[in-house]
Amino acid sequence: MRISNAQLETRVKAIEEYMREYGLLEGEVLGEEVYESMRTPHLILQYGSPTYGNAWRIFATGGSVYGSGHSDPLHLTLGYLGSTRSEAWQTLTGIYITFSAISWKAQREAYALQEASK
Repeated sequence: MRISNAQLETRVKAIEEYMREYGLLEGEVLGEEVYESMRTPHLILQYGSPTYGNAWRIFATGGSVYGSGHSDPLHLTLGYLGSTRSEAWQTLTGIYITFSAISWKAQREAYALQEASK
């Protein structure tokens, strides 16, 4: 299966939503004094290139903490995704599945708590 850049971008957006849900994207939304793309903390995908030796990475940027810089999200060296598109896809999928499992566990516990209080 050939992975497209659009699929990678979609996976990054899904991870960003989970990080937002758990309060893992640091910083406040900025006002109109900065470019619109830098107002809200978000993740960006750096495309890799075997020709130029660039790895695939994700970075956190925007908002009051990250500003216009490219920061490693959570400072856990999650920025590096791999040197090929398929490695990047596998790494992003692993991160996504981890967040998905945490979310499922939290939802299950909330449901059990709700049922116990009836």
